[in-house]
Amino acid sequence: PLRRQRQMCIRDRIPISGGWIKNADFLEKASGISLKYKFRMNEWENPLRAAVQAYKNVGIDLIPDGIALPEKADEVTKSGCLKIRGLNINRDPTFKSPEDIVTKYVQSLPSPKDLKESFEFEREYEGFTRKTKEAQDELGDDMLWMPQADPIGFHLGLDRFGYKNYLLALMRHKDSMARYFEYWGELARLHNEVMAAAIIEENLDSPCVMVGSDICGNHGPMVPPKLLDEIYFPHVKRAIEPLQRKKIKIIWHCDGNITPIFNSLLNLEVDGFQGFQEENGVDFPKIM
Repeated sequence: PLRRQRQMCIRDRIPISGGWIKNADFLEKASGISLKYKFRMNEWENPLRAAVQAYKNVGIDLIPDGIALPEKADEVTKSGCLKIRGLNINRDPTFKSPEDIVTKYVQSLPSPKDLKESFEFEREYEGFTRKTKEAQDELGDDMLWMPQADPIGFHLGLDRFGYKNYLLALMRHKDSMARYFEYWGELARLHNEVMAAAIIEENLDSPCVMVGSDICGNHGPMVPPKLLDEIYFPHVKRAIEPLQRKKIKIIWHCDGNITPIFNSLLNLEVDGFQGFQEENGVDFPKIM
């Protein structure tokens, strides 16, 4: 089990992560495997092992908790664009306004105490352990499977309620939305307690975990950094504490221009960062 950990630490280059390339032509060329349905998951053909072979062949070092595949035909428009459910419409039409999010969703959430009492630790533990062992077995000794911890998915509200209503709710109803993040923060902490316990007790080959959430676009965070510092990041810090207590290293995945929130991310005391997008304005001299 230590072989892959040593490979991650003793290198003459930065380790390279993979698993997120959805281009079927690349996957076919890199793997040397031709599939009838072009690496799309369907009931007749599972392309995951072929995709793993593609990443092995190009020298990838680690896979962060999943392999993305090309979208299915019904997920793409005639012009070739991906259908984004959360951008223009709400996934759940119950929430027609920012106020609906507060009255129909946030106010109905159980308390953190009730959530903890109903949480099925053993079932989650067994599921995480099985998934991690199976994934690492499929990757073999050439690549490391990096589990993804629960960071409190800021971006999940975009899918759940739609961009407009969610972002307006954050701006107009700060106190209520703090309660929203308190609930999801408690659930994240419980998930991370499971992960931390399983990694240590089951001797899983996981020297570090990936965390991160889509908070920023090309021009910076979707809401003011001050608001995130007040109602979001305190719950993130509490959520990842079980991993830090077990000395499991945390890598934060960075999307978009994170420069305005970089100090907030540093305050979380994570161990590293992945995915800086200089093309979106991330200024290395400024943040370093």
